[in-house]
Order: sequence, then C-alpha cells, then structure tokens
Amino acid sequence: MGRVCFSAIIAAFVLGNECAIAQTDSGSPFLRPEGTQSSAASNAPCDYTFPSKVPVKCWAGQKFMVLPIDPQLRSYGYQEFTKGDSVIDHATYDELAGKVVTVTDVQWRLIAPALPDSGGWVVTFQDDASGVTYHTRAVTLPNDPPDDATVDHLALVRDLQGARQMYLGKTFWMKSGWLPEFNGNGSISFSNTVTYKKFVPTTISDVLASYDPHEPVRVVIKNDAGQEGYFDMAVSPTNRSAKWPGKVGEAAFAEVMASTDPKLAHKWPAKVWDAIENQKVFMGMTMEQARLSWGEPRDVNRTVVGDHVHEQWVYGEAHNYLYFEDGRLTGIQN
Repeated sequence: MGRVCFSAIIAAFVLGNECAIAQTDSGSPFLRPEGTQSSAASNAPCDYTFPSKVPVKCWAGQKFMVLPIDPQLRSYGYQEFTKGDSVIDHATYDELAGKVVTVTDVQWRLIAPALPDSGGWVVTFQDDASGVTYHTRAVTLPNDPPDDATVDHLALVRDLQGARQMYLGKTFWMKSGWLPEFNGNGSISFSNTVTYKKFVPTTISDVLASYDPHEPVRVVIKNDAGQEGYFDMAVSPTNRSAKWPGKVGEAAFAEVMASTDPKLAHKWPAKVWDAIENQKVFMGMTMEQARLSWGEPRDVNRTVVGDHVHEQWVYGEAHNYLYFEDGRLTGIQN
C-alpha cells in the first residue's frame, strides 16, 4: 500500500476513495458471503482418471447413478434428496431409483455461521431424463477432512462402467467357498448362501449396482448348478470415507477372486487340490494348503518348544481348530 493511501486510510471510511477497504457481497469486509468454500477443504487439483478418488468438491459436471434401496425401505424414498427449492419435498423411490443424474453445483456452506466447523458440502444435481433438480448434503464423519465427505445413494457412473469393463464375462478363480445368494427381488439376506468349488475357473455373470455407496459395485457369480451369489465392492475411493472398513479396487476383488490359476504355481497332487476345491483338510497338509482350503484363521496361537514350532489356528465362532507342528497339519478339531 502506497504512503499516500496509508495516510488516507481513515478518510477512506468517510470519503470512500480508491483506498477504501474492499467490500464483499455482504457489504462488510468482516463477513464472508454465504457459499464461500471453507479453508479446510483441500486445494488439490481434481483427478478424474479411473480409478482415482473424486472428492465431493470436484463433482460438478460428473454423472452419478442413484442406487436402489433395500425393498423393505423403499416406501420411505430418498429422504436425503429434496426437490427444487423445497426443504420437505423428498424424492420417492420410483422417482429416482436407477436414474442417471448430473451434478450441477457443489457449495461449501456453514450450517451455523458462528461455528466455523459446522460447514458441509451442499450438492445440487439434475435428473438427466426429467430435468428435475434436487439438493442434498454430503456427510463427513467426525474428524474427517472435507474431501472424505460422502453422499448416500449415489455412485459415480464412471466407476460402474469401469467395473463392467474389468469383470463382466471374464474368467477368474474362486477363493471363497460361498457367497450370499442373489435373488430376483434384490433383497439382502445372508441366511441363504450359494456354495462354490474353490479355485475352479468361474465366469462373472453380471456386474450391477448395490445398495451401498461405500461398496456400490455388485459382482454376480453363477456356480455349476446355475445358482447366483454375489459380493459388493468399491472400485475406487470416490464417495467413501478413508475410515470405512474394507479394501478398495483390485485388493477388494482379490479377497474373493484370483486373477490366475493357483494350480499353475503349485504343482500339488490331485488329492490336495480336490480337498482344497471342496474346503477339506487332512493330516500332513502344509500351512499354505490348509489356508487355501479353509481361508485365513481368526486367531493363531503359536508356541515354540526347543526346535519345534506349534501353532493352533482358530476358525469362526464355532471354534474349529487346526493344529500344526513345524508347518504340517497334525490335528483337526471341529
């Protein structure tokens, strides 16, 4: 600031010359206009390449699919989405389920102006088919950064399309011996399961949208009897808090499916592979063979006596146990 302006700063309050303090839209230099982005929001550039994370602040112009809701809750509709300028007119299930919408605006707004930490993202989107506009708030878990905010019931179309390209019709090898059943009405029930032979070639029969924005991709797999099971996953961290449990992308897929035939890497006898495929174990198996058959144990109790190593592997709530001595299975309790 030049010397002349500095000396005239007091006069500026009265005379309003070119040295006057800049005004905001609110008319006061001491008030921020509503809708100003919080300084807490990340200034990192937006990266839209698949499968990068696209934070809420970068959603303007992006297309999302409105995820379905569990049949038991569909009568409540999408309580988080309000229509137009209304604060009480919520979207019904039939109105938006499965629709593709485009985010038209994202603003950081303070819920309580006197509380700087009360801010949140307000997301505006438009139904591509009807042109109707909706508003919703992104939710941030306690102590999460603004870039980890999430919106319920939305999945990035890019992620759903990317998952189809990666998995649909492709052959993989089942690492899991069972999955929850995928039934016609789409309801979720873990009481009905579909069994699979482990590590046999399996083709992904469908890739759909799930009910959960944290794991919006539903991978459907048909077994030899024609029954379909499924698992849900996220192919990118978009619309997902970093605190949410579970893996993302290839790491999440690899928990259920192997991308290569393990038999090529392990030239074990047919007896071993037959047991693994049917989730059986027998005396003399190695730890690796037992792990492929039964999966990772819930707990491992290890004891070293002299030159010998003893391990007890504990499985599930039913307390099934495997006992190993120097890496070989010596006992089975179930």
